[in-house]
Amino acid sequence: MSDGKVSVTDAAGELSTLTVALPVLVPLVAVIFWIGVYPKPFLERTAPSTSRFVAMVGETEPSPPVAEADAGTAVAEADAAAVAATAESDEP
Repeated sequence: MSDGKVSVTDAAGELSTLTVALPVLVPLVAVIFWIGVYPKPFLERTAPSTSRFVAMVGETEPSPPVAEADAGTAVAEADAAAVAATAESDEP
């Protein structure tokens, strides 16, 4: 290359990964940050299709959670009944 001309392959070889990735990553990070700070435009845009999907699935509200106290009480009562049954069967 003594004539001063640079081929396309030589010019592409000189580009670093950061030089290529930076113009893509900076706007992407900015959009992600914007969605995190002000998500309302994105949520409003997806609301109609989300509503249609929920209607198609047929569930409008999630089922109510089971109270942990009720679940713990039921387990404790089952354990007590099992212990009592075992004690009765062990007696001569």
